[in-house]
This record gives sequence, structure tokens and C-alpha cells, in this order.
Amino acid sequence: MDQIIIDKYKSNPAWSEIVKIYSDLFDDSNQRNSFINEIGEIDTFIAAQCITSSFQTDLALEDEIIAKAELKLKEFKINGIIEPSAYYAMIELQKSENILGLFSNCKSNQLPFLKSSIQYLLDSNKNKSSIIVEEVIECNPSCYLKAINDYYFSANDLLDETTYKNISKKILIDPSIKPTHIINFLRLRIDVDLFIEEEILNAFLSRISDYNDIVFFISKFNVTFDLKNYLSKKTASSISIKECFMIFNLIRGNEQSYKHEIISFIEKIIKNTDQNLQILALILIIYYKKTNQFRSSLTTDQMATLLFLSTYDFEKFNDIDFFYSAIHTIKQKRTENISENKISSYYGKKIKTKVLSKWRYHYILNKIDDIGKPILLPFQETSELINIDDEINVIIIYVDKENQRLYASQRQINQETKQLYFDRRHINTIKIGDSIICKVEYIRNDIKNGIRLTPKGGGNGSIRCILDKSFQNIERLAKVEEFTVKKIINPSLVIVSQV
Repeated sequence: MDQIIIDKYKSNPAWSEIVKIYSDLFDDSNQRNSFINEIGEIDTFIAAQCITSSFQTDLALEDEIIAKAELKLKEFKINGIIEPSAYYAMIELQKSENILGLFSNCKSNQLPFLKSSIQYLLDSNKNKSSIIVEEVIECNPSCYLKAINDYYFSANDLLDETTYKNISKKILIDPSIKPTHIINFLRLRIDVDLFIEEEILNAFLSRISDYNDIVFFISKFNVTFDLKNYLSKKTASSISIKECFMIFNLIRGNEQSYKHEIISFIEKIIKNTDQNLQILALILIIYYKKTNQFRSSLTTDQMATLLFLSTYDFEKFNDIDFFYSAIHTIKQKRTENISENKISSYYGKKIKTKVLSKWRYHYILNKIDDIGKPILLPFQETSELINIDDEINVIIIYVDKENQRLYASQRQINQETKQLYFDRRHINTIKIGDSIICKVEYIRNDIKNGIRLTPKGGGNGSIRCILDKSFQNIERLAKVEEFTVKKIINPSLVIVSQV
């Protein structure tokens, strides 16, 4: 039979059904066996289906197809070459024991296939599914437990009670398995009581990072929960936002027993360098109305975060999505505050920097560290003739926090900080009618979308210009040319026209 024809149609269920029906229409058993063997050379799974769908029984033929499948599976074991048809043929012919060894010490490129095959393996062996589950888990629980969970959550089938108990005891002491996967396995038989040593339960309890998981676990085993000790261990190092959510809700759910520990707990975590722990401390301060008690010990940044937090409805904090969104917003605000404080700290500082270029009414100076954009030196603040690439000494006389921009002066470099003066007319704002010298960045093939320009000396992409559609001739555009601002789209994007 033509290999190309087989490859083209074997994934089509209708075609495989036709092959199975056709294989059972031979009057001569030798011809039938020859046909199925020929199919088996190309696709052992379809050959196996021809055997199992037939009213005829031929153990010798079955052994031949099994031998073909075993030969192909040897390549799977040695070279990691996945041969799905051979794997599924073994399942079809009720020889699952021949493939269980593949789950042990498999290569990383084999894992996706093996995980995805578990459903078919269990569906085809319901009478011995418990044995298979135990063997697969024994091979590598951290790899296959989730696939086992997924199967039983979707199937109308219950895992055998004895198997459930045996596996539960093993996985609870296996640190390589994700706690969430273990919890989900325990959920498969909530009707079955498990008797596990308290030491094992407490050890596993400390690994849980999900609020719903820990509530289920405590309920499942009726664990005596020492919240103070648990939180002490959990907050000893950095934590995730998910763990923040869990801790916050655990404290809320145990307010009566933990109320005398709130202050000391906040005092401990507010000093931690981990940002999530600091934010959790601030959330607890607002929630339990302890602002006055902590006001004197909080930094300016922390007080600003508290003020922002006070705008939230804390009844919504029991929703994980809302909690995540709030934390990310708080982090963004804190980053902005830190950035503002950092750029503000440069006011009055004297620095040595390099002149990059000229732009409108300013010299463009090299920026400081990672602060915003290049420094601007207004022409009126110079005290000498300056050339591009000169290294000069200046003093920072103005901080534009909104635009993350520093303004400098040569003329005032010997002034004391309190005597520094800045003419706000020097703030770099674009107005309609302003002239800007730009270089052509690129010309789109479709000129109706405009020509992108970059202001010469604009620095760090602070503003972009697009040439309007009124230009007459693209060829007339020089590499650098003067343009006039015609329309302001936003502070960093303007439409310009040729002068």
C-alpha cells in the first residue's frame, strides 16, 4: 500500500473506519492477514484497530502487530523518537503493561506526548486504571500528577479509594511536586478520610501558597493551625503577590485569635526589603486603621502609598483578580514616586557633562545615569561659547518631574541652592508655529501614512514628528531640514509641514 496515501488519510477518522471495514471483508484469511500486516508496516495503530474491530480472532496476527509495535517503541526508548501509532497500538491490543516503562526516565522531548496520552490510556483500561495510575505516578509523580488530576476531574469515574490513599501518602512528602497539584489530587476524593502524621501535614502546610488551597487542606485534615508560627515562617523571605493575598485573607479570617499579634506582625514585615511584604504591611495598616500608630516610623514613600491605598474598597480585596490589579497599580505608583524623588535629588547639584547637540532654544547635554531624558541647557544660561562635544560644568536649576527632565545652568554655577533661579519660559514645550530642525527617519512606501521625522537633538525619543500630506515632492526632502509645527497630537507627537 502506498505510504503517501496512508500518510494523507490516516488522520481522517472516516478513512480509518473504511480501512477497518475493508480488512474484515476478505474471504481468505491469508489475504486479510497480509493486508493488515501491510497496514502495520506503516501505521501499527490502524492495524491494531483492524484486529480489535473484527469478528474474527487471530492470535498469531495479533502477536505480529505487537512485535511490529515493540520494534518501533525500542526506537522511542533509545532515540527519543516518538512513534504514537506503536504506543496506541499497544493500548488498543490491551498490552498497556508493555508501555508503562516508557513513563520512567523519559527524555524531556517525550514528556508532552506521554502526558497527553494518559487520558486515552486510562479510558481504554478502566478495569485496571487504578493499577496504571499507581505505576505512572511511581515513575515520575511531579511530571504526571497534573495529567492524572485532569483526567479524573473530567471523567465520570472515581479513583479507587485504596489507590487514592496510597498515592496521597507518597505525594505529600515529595517536595518535587507542586503543592497545587497535590491539593487537586486530594480533592479527587473529598469523601475519603486520610490519616496522615501531623508532622507531615505541618511540613506540607508551609509549602502552600494559595488561599483556597490552604483553607481546603485545613478542612480536609482538621489541622490545628498555628497562624502566628505559619506567618513567621512564610514571611521570613520574599513572597509572591499570590502569597500576599493568602496571608491577608488568613489574617482577616482569624481576626479574633490573631488581633493581639497584628501590630508586631506589621512592625516585622514593614522593615523587610521585599516590596510585596512592605505593601502587605501598608494594606494591613489601612485595613486595621493603624495609620496614626505607624505614621512617625513610615517613609515619605510609604505615607504616599498609604494615602493611595485609602481610596480602595477593602471589601473587594477578597477577590484575587482585584487584589492583583491593586498591587500592580500600587507598585507602579511607588516606582513613579521613587523616580520623582530620585530626579528631585539632583536639584542644586553640580555635574560635569558633555554637549550632544542644539535643539530649538537649548543645548542638549548628556543625561545623568538612568534619569529620564537628556539635560537641557537654555542658551540664556550659558557663560561661554559652547561647541558640540564640549565637556562643561553645570548646575541643575530646575526639575521637571512631569516630563522627567532636568534643566541646567552655567551662569549660576557658583550660586547657592536657595538663590537658584529658573525662567519657566525655558521649559521645553512645543507650540504650533515653532520651527524644528528634523532629520528624515524613514519614508513609508505608502506615502498617505506620512513621513516619519526625528527632531535633531530631540534625544531619547522624547518627541516624534510626522510630515503632513501637503508636501509637494518627496525628492526635495533633504536628510536634515527645518519644519514648522502645524498640529499637536500629544506632547510627544506633532504634525509638521515644510517651511
